[in-house]
Amino acid sequence: MHVTFFLEQLMEQGAVKRCGRGRPRLRSLRLVGDKGYTGRRIRNYLRRRGIRLTIPRLSNELRRGP
Repeated sequence: MHVTFFLEQLMEQGAVKRCGRGRPRLRSLRLVGDKGYTGRRIRNYLRRRGIRLTIPRLSNELRRGP
């Protein structure tokens, strides 16, 4: 299986608890990952869902945009 498949599954079913009362959010505001999550498919998936990301790039990757 590919990392993207597992990330998409986790993001679809995961809920984020709130500090106080109320229903858990179904979409995170930000995702922090390691270099294993640096692929273009993962970055595009998170951008489409409106999730900001903090993932370091590999040394052989070029920076493209924000």
